[in-house]
Amino acid sequence: MSHSLTCLFADAATPNANATWLVLLVLASFGSNIATIIAVVLGAKKQKREVSFEFEPASREEFEKQQDHCTARHAQLFKEIDKLKENTGHEMETKIEVVRKDVVAVGKEVASLQTATQIQNQTLSSLGSKLDRLIERKNDH
Repeated sequence: MSHSLTCLFADAATPNANATWLVLLVLASFGSNIATIIAVVLGAKKQKREVSFEFEPASREEFEKQQDHCTARHAQLFKEIDKLKENTGHEMETKIEVVRKDVVAVGKEVASLQTATQIQNQTLSSLGSKLDRLIERKNDH
């Protein structure tokens, strides 16, 4: 530490400007810290340590009025929630019914396509058999 101070002030006749500002800054910050500590210590002793309530309690009528208002609002909100649930339930039931009808329609179409495919396969098999017999007759003659 003494070496760094010696380097800062090596030439006392022409002190370095940066070094001078640095020293002033350090001294000012120390002074500020000491002033803050003193203010905290002295201020802590002067503060009163008491609790005070600065509100006025509500009268019985005001309390009951507020309670009635809250009860009415609570009932209103629950009615709205129930209505939303009911509407949502009806909408969902309607949509589910539409999907069910679509699924049944698709099922019927698939069944009819299966039946048509079976008939086509039987017809094709029959035609194949007839074709085989015609080829055999032609080869026999």
